[in-house]
Amino acid sequence: MKKMVMDKKESKSSFVPIPAFRFSTNTVLTGRGIYQELRLSTAFIRQIITQKPGALKLVIPLSNSETVTCELVKFDLGNIKFTENNKEVIQDVKIPVTYRGIISGEQNRNNVVLTVNENYLSLIATTTDRTLQLTRADETDPLTYRLYNSRQIAFPVTPIDCGTKSESTSPLVAAIQSHGFVSKLNTVQDKCVNVYVDCFDSLYVKRGSNKDSVISYVYELFNAVATGYFNEQINVEIMGINVWTTTDPYRGDTRENALADLANYNQDNFWGNICVGLDFSTTLIGRSGIADDIGRVKANSPGNCKAYGPNVSACCYNDLNYTTIATGATDFPVGPSTTGAAIYLVMHEMGHLLGAHHTFWCGWKLSSNPDVYGAIDSCGGVEGTCAQGPPPPPTGATIMSYCVGYGTPSQFVDFNNGFGPLPGAAIRNFVDQTQCIASCLACLIQHQSRAESDWAVHSKLPAAAARNERPPIVPAPLLYTGSKEVYWKWANANAIQSTR
Repeated sequence: MKKMVMDKKESKSSFVPIPAFRFSTNTVLTGRGIYQELRLSTAFIRQIITQKPGALKLVIPLSNSETVTCELVKFDLGNIKFTENNKEVIQDVKIPVTYRGIISGEQNRNNVVLTVNENYLSLIATTTDRTLQLTRADETDPLTYRLYNSRQIAFPVTPIDCGTKSESTSPLVAAIQSHGFVSKLNTVQDKCVNVYVDCFDSLYVKRGSNKDSVISYVYELFNAVATGYFNEQINVEIMGINVWTTTDPYRGDTRENALADLANYNQDNFWGNICVGLDFSTTLIGRSGIADDIGRVKANSPGNCKAYGPNVSACCYNDLNYTTIATGATDFPVGPSTTGAAIYLVMHEMGHLLGAHHTFWCGWKLSSNPDVYGAIDSCGGVEGTCAQGPPPPPTGATIMSYCVGYGTPSQFVDFNNGFGPLPGAAIRNFVDQTQCIASCLACLIQHQSRAESDWAVHSKLPAAAARNERPPIVPAPLLYTGSKEVYWKWANANAIQSTR
């Protein structure tokens, strides 16, 4: 992440300073510590949405006398198609503006993600020794925000209980494991993992039965998730977001049944490499998540490089409510924002689909000559037959571990540690070697193919249809949300290549 910011500076880009917050007061949260109340400048969100600066300098007050400065670079999560109940295209979507970057002058590893939309702002900053989370205090007050600093307030500890089977059905995963792994690359891989996000009706209700709120939440969540994968040299983009505003077709009794229904409903008929289901169960809590296999993806376009079969699919299920009620800390942090535990859960389940086992799996190749296999750490017992692994280091554990809420308080997962050497290399190798995940340029063409398949929705002008014209290729970060009558003019204005 630091390299990305430095590259932006070397390109002579200006990091635009926009005044955002002023310190208001310290407030006690009973039993947990203190947080800071900040007041948002009324002009900040408007300036971000209208100007969309490519690089941003954001100052956050920690007190009356202390601040941190964030250096942020704008990026897009993809050319996303928004649907309601898996059929109606949602028009006139208010698309959030997303940034990622670093804390200026911070010597330790750190990441900052910022998500901004009308009436929506969230910032999460993680360093090796603290987490800062900024979220609106009350839905009725658009200008008062709460800053939670883990040095001053106790964040909830949420044990994870992933239901993913311990062994993969993928021959590619087995081949990669037996031949060892490559080290971390110097640059981000020229491949894009595209995600289809299916939002259960429970999440829609949780977000006040407001589609824009659901979409902003998904952007915030995947802003952090994509940043975590970017740190591992893996591109993650969203290809589609579906919001169930009526009763979804998924059972709510167990996570296994919810995943089975999610897989059976979507099969291979969605745009994207993997399908991520987001639930917010209010009746059966603490279910965490489950992926349908280890190392299983499909091609971006529906029906190609098929992944769906008996008891397997390119889907994972995530019950985001395990991160709140299950710990007795409902809606912490208070406000509309996602939680660190939710980010960890989604990264974890996606990690399974992209080829990584748990860190306590016995099949990790720990060394060669002679080959030694075993568990990476001791959190969560063992999967297989081997001795328990070593305790996690003082710097914290990694995303595929269970080192949250188990054992001593010193066991924790640090977002900045990413997936760790072996699981991270397993994912990079899988993404690199599977033919089902395309290069970023090929993904751009896939976006074009999807645009053509959706043409009946957007509708060509009659004259264009009579000439059997194809729509132009539009860069993936751009998204058309206006009326169908002006689509053709918009597409030509933004095209990188005409196919007429």
